[in-house]
Amino acid sequence: MNFLQAGPLLLAFGHLDDKLDHVGVAGRLDVAGLGRAPVALQGALLGQLVELRPIDLHQHSLVLFQAFADLEIRQDDAVELNVVMGFQLQPEDQLQFLQGGDFILEAGHRGLDQGSGIGHRESDANPVATPLTLGAMSEHESWQFGEGEEIHPGRAVLKSIGGGNRYEVCLVWDEALFALGVAKVLRPDQADDEKARRDLAREAEALAALAHPTLVRSFDAVLDGPRPHLLIEHLDGPSLRRLIKRDGAIPLEQLLPLAAHVAGALQYMAQSGYVHLDVKPDNIVMGLPPRLIDLSIARTLERAARTEGPLGTDPYMAPEQCVGDGSFGPLGPAADAWGLGATLFHAVAGEKPFPTGSGDGGAERFPQLQVDPGPLPAHVPAELRELVLALLDRDQAARPGCDEVVVRLQPLIDEQPRKLKLGRRGAFRS
Repeated sequence: MNFLQAGPLLLAFGHLDDKLDHVGVAGRLDVAGLGRAPVALQGALLGQLVELRPIDLHQHSLVLFQAFADLEIRQDDAVELNVVMGFQLQPEDQLQFLQGGDFILEAGHRGLDQGSGIGHRESDANPVATPLTLGAMSEHESWQFGEGEEIHPGRAVLKSIGGGNRYEVCLVWDEALFALGVAKVLRPDQADDEKARRDLAREAEALAALAHPTLVRSFDAVLDGPRPHLLIEHLDGPSLRRLIKRDGAIPLEQLLPLAAHVAGALQYMAQSGYVHLDVKPDNIVMGLPPRLIDLSIARTLERAARTEGPLGTDPYMAPEQCVGDGSFGPLGPAADAWGLGATLFHAVAGEKPFPTGSGDGGAERFPQLQVDPGPLPAHVPAELRELVLALLDRDQAARPGCDEVVVRLQPLIDEQPRKLKLGRRGAFRS
């Protein structure tokens, strides 16, 4: 299905027929009569902020745009681009304007050619290109926030920075904080949905109950009224996933302290009666300390034990998250230990530990139910190799706890040029 929604515009390009790891959008727009060419079309491609920059201008009339995003995309995932125009047009004019353009969806099995910015397949230098027809309205309703519009007294929207089926995510200025923040707002068609409000309230409860230097912080939760939302801290750093995509394997002197911080946060969550259940490179924002973000599917231990899968992000899910029959044991802190192990494997190897699955469930969708992790590079220290593979043991009872992870990482951290220690005296460098 192809659809487009104005303010911000949502371009959806149907469903991919292959499992890909990046997509791109290129377009040609006739800007004659607008008075000036748009500087850019800004938006979020599958939730990742991108900017469609003009790459050619012909007689001040035609502008070519191109944008790419490195993403984890499963077969049958809808590809969407939320677009905020770089110039002012009424919604109906925006729709007509974009319908008059030519857009191409490009996708492939590798990232970008860093020199040319062109996406490509692993075995084919040419991207998969599909012409796009825009027209029908989106089923994803938008609040169409204008710049400066208040979603709550003293809380003004600066710009949209992403979103998904249930939420819009906006950068906001909050007068009470006198600082930037991020608002995670239920979409108009979700705002009155009882389950959506209940899930938002549970996320707010988890954020309020947990306070740790490595966990994202929440400053407010507006659960009643027309625009239910959470206000969480704004983080400037890149995600671990972005670093892996850009640079490949992460150097040990950077990865090991990060791993200890995240393991410490997960141990804290377990001791506080919670599990995260979505530990992955996308949910780790780099910094000192790094931040573990997105508690949208976090559970209390009691509720997690009653939860039936699948639940999480496929490549990083423990076996007990993949199936709902209890054959691999109940959901609990061991699932977060697995997620940490899969994340560390990805970071130290530059690729995920298991092949990409297919299908709707079972071992076809989740190879980790039967397949062992791939090999780690030869340069990985034996102690780290043993730890990562132990975290990826299908028997959850055999996995080390996150407290043990911190203890086992410390000697490796001590060997690095910049040493960061975690102990009773806190985190310090020596």
